[in-house]
Amino acid sequence: AFTYLPEGVKHDEIELIKNKVLERLDEREKVIIEDYYQRGKKIKVIATERNLSEVNVKQILFRAREKIKSNAKKELNRHIEQRKDK
Repeated sequence: AFTYLPEGVKHDEIELIKNKVLERLDEREKVIIEDYYQRGKKIKVIATERNLSEVNVKQILFRAREKIKSNAKKELNRHIEQRKDK
């Protein structure tokens, strides 16, 4: 959850942005992010269930988080710019 919302950006707009950002993850990244953050599974459990090494799971999580951060900033900036044009 966002602890800080840029001025004038509403929570429902953040939901739209969040969905756009998550759509940019590939299926494996999405599943592992959901397992780890939403289902609270440990890396060891994810690795076993997905037939991956723990190092691989950590690497996928790291890359997915970086992708999420980068895309979230882009989407938020794009959204703010679009609002200015209206």
